[in-house]
Formats: sequence, structure tokens, C-alpha cells
Amino acid sequence: MAPTPPSLTSGTAAPPSDLVTAKARHAVGPAVAYHVSLAASPSSLWPTQYSTLTARSSGDVGPTPYWISIVDVATHTYLARCGSGTVCTASVTRPSATAASYQAYVSAYPTDGIVPPGAVQATSQPVTVSWHSTSLTLSTNATTLPLGRAATLVATTGDDVGPSPFYIEIFDTTTGGRLTYCGFGTSCTATVSQPTATTHSFVAHVAPYGTTAPPAGAIATSTTSYITWSPLGHQISLTVAPRSIISPTATLTATSTIDVGPTPYFIEILNQRTGALVTICGTGTSCVATVSLGSGSTPFIAFIAPYSSALPPAGAVANSNRLEVNRIRLLLPRPRPLPLPQPLPQPVPPVR
Repeated sequence: MAPTPPSLTSGTAAPPSDLVTAKARHAVGPAVAYHVSLAASPSSLWPTQYSTLTARSSGDVGPTPYWISIVDVATHTYLARCGSGTVCTASVTRPSATAASYQAYVSAYPTDGIVPPGAVQATSQPVTVSWHSTSLTLSTNATTLPLGRAATLVATTGDDVGPSPFYIEIFDTTTGGRLTYCGFGTSCTATVSQPTATTHSFVAHVAPYGTTAPPAGAIATSTTSYITWSPLGHQISLTVAPRSIISPTATLTATSTIDVGPTPYFIEILNQRTGALVTICGTGTSCVATVSLGSGSTPFIAFIAPYSSALPPAGAVANSNRLEVNRIRLLLPRPRPLPLPQPLPQPVPPVR
């Protein structure tokens, strides 16, 4: 169930026009040294949850022409306008992971789009509220199995979803069915098995409760995992040669337990992020490819399968581990420009 906003002393609706008019008629009295503070509780939370912003003024603005207001710094939208008292509150939420900044004022009546408002008497420090996502991985204890043998899938998050409105959900994307869901903790487990030769793909989400993939409102999605069931007993692994993590290229080696030469099968390496076929080999027990890398992590996977460029290839009889290859781009400082040559001083003529 989605969180409901807290009860507040003020809201986003504009105050009654008669109140705005009445306060505008107040004569400006002796100067008062106003101070205003702004706090958010909580300041870090899950998407769709509410944070309460509380502005506190050092003086009651009721008998004055001034207002306490809270504004969204990015959109210049006032979330609350309070014409009396010393406290003004507003509730804020976001549907997805992001951060937003807010500020409070004591001023003349604040109008949306005008920041800062007129006749500012005090300004708070900005406050940032963060709606965080979470990391999510999906692993399996086996990638190629005999027919009928069970494999275990484990989805792992970086945060306990118990205090959140979200679930960890694991789907078989080959069939479109949900395997399991978990409403608390940092891990969720499913057991899968197939009685006939096939390759299935699996993915995990952190999302509101849903039964179809992909669930609406997901805030985290894992990389796809593949499992092949085959009666042939073939196996394949994928490795990367030792290299520097700042290198723009990597050498991948897929190693099969059989020579695919006398078979109808090929060794195939694919980029799992893009689905592109990296290389394909029709003979031997190994297949080598040098790949170019973008920033961050790029997943690769290998198959023993009939010739295909699809992911996963139809008729696969084995698939490898998923290999995540990382590259870090170093941002080198720009060289400082050399100083311009200074003109030489002109000689002073001797005095006669």
C-alpha cells in the first residue's frame, strides 16, 4: 500500500484571498530581526514515501504583513504559505529515486515562480531530501543443468525492503510468470527446474507488488540471468584475461568442455547489455574475442548453441557464467597553460 501523507498544519493550497488581503493591510511596524530555519524529517527515504518539511520563525507573523513560506528551489513552487504563528509545514514525496532542495522565507506574500519573494525578512539554509534507490543483483548456483535438475536463484538488495513500500520480485521472463516475492529483508530465493531441453531467462525487480513483468513502478532491476537444461552434459565458462581496469579493451575467452567442430554447435560470446554478438567460433574448445568497453560495468555471456545472433540463442545446450567487466575512466586535470612571455625591460639611456 502506498504511504499516505502526514497531517500538517498547512498545505499546498493558496490561503483564502480575504486573509491575503487582510495581512496586506497591516502597517509595517518597527523592524524585527526575524530568523527562520527549515528541517526535513526524514531527509533520506524510499520513493513514494513522504518527508515533512518544518519551517520555524523566530517571531509570530500573525500581526504582521509577512508570511512564512516553503519553496521547491528547482521549480520555484511554494509548498506552504502560513500567515500566522511561528511554524509552517509541508509534505513532499517523489515517485522515483531523486533528490530535491527546499528553502524557507519570512517575507511578503510569496507568489509561485517568484523566488525569492518580495520584502524578505529572513531566509533559511537550503535543505535537501533524497529519495534513494537500492542495488539489486540476481545470481544462480548453476547455469547449465541436466533435465529436471533444480537451480537456485537469489536476488540480493543493498537495503532491507521491510520498511519500504516495495517488494523483491523474481520473474521467469521466458514464460512471463512471477516465481516469488519477498516483502522484507535483503534477499529473496526461488528454485527453478525444467523437464525438457530449454534455456530460460530470469530477472529480479524491486517494485510495488505486481504479478506481471516488468512490474509498474520498479525502482531497481537486476541484470538477466540465464539457465540452460540439456541432456548432453556440455559445459562452458567465460573468463577475462588479467588487465588494467582503466584499459579501454578486454580479452574474453569462452572455454567449452567439447570440441564443437564435429557438432552442429558453435561457441558464441554476446554482450548482455546490448544483446550484440561479439564473436562466434565453429571449431575447437575455446573462443577468444577482444572487446571495446564503455565506462562502468559491461556484462558478457557465452553459449554453446546452433548458429545464432539472438540472446539467448535458440537451441542452446549450455550457457556460461555472466561475466561483468569493469572499466574506470580517469579524469585527468587539464594542463595549466604556460605563462605568456613578458616583454624584456627596455634599457635606460645613460644620463649625459
